[in-house]
Amino acid sequence: MGKWTHAVVIMSIVGLVMFLVPENKLPNTLDVTSLKEVKAEDNETLLTRYEATSTKAAIEALPFDLALPKTLPFEAEPFKVKNIEDLNAKDGQEIHIELMTVPVQQKEKGWVILIADDQKQLKNDYGITEDIQISEAVEGEFKSNTSMKSSMIYWTLNSVHYAVHYKNEESPFSVSQHKDTLIDLANQVIEQSKDD
Repeated sequence: MGKWTHAVVIMSIVGLVMFLVPENKLPNTLDVTSLKEVKAEDNETLLTRYEATSTKAAIEALPFDLALPKTLPFEAEPFKVKNIEDLNAKDGQEIHIELMTVPVQQKEKGWVILIADDQKQLKNDYGITEDIQISEAVEGEFKSNTSMKSSMIYWTLNSVHYAVHYKNEESPFSVSQHKDTLIDLANQVIEQSKDD
């Protein structure tokens, strides 16, 4: 092949790759084509917030896998996106998402919040920390706050940091019950992520 033939072949491959990748989507970045940017009140922040038309659209836009638990500790509303953020301006590589569900009845009495972040650990000073084995291959941390009657579990999988926050005032608060519930919710996320 002559040198011009090589140039045409290379340009054709580059053109094909550019055609296959959506305009605002690079590999391993947030796909903003189905999201709407929310204008910040202060223009000084590097954070960019987005809204999605649906929970499914938000999850599909992520640069990492995220599966929602299907069996919840109460009859629940569908998960809704609380926020989806690009933590470093608009590079699409430092993403934080929070999804929340509440009971169908007495919405103020409980919640499950699922958080995923591909850059920062999702730990806080929420309460006493206990290291736990979530599954055979995944370790995490469990925290409970008896005064708030809620608990959290944290873990990292495939370089993505996850947290589930759980509160249920419809039943008496029990640290062991909350731990079992959170381990079950975490395992649902982990197992479904493996299946994808």
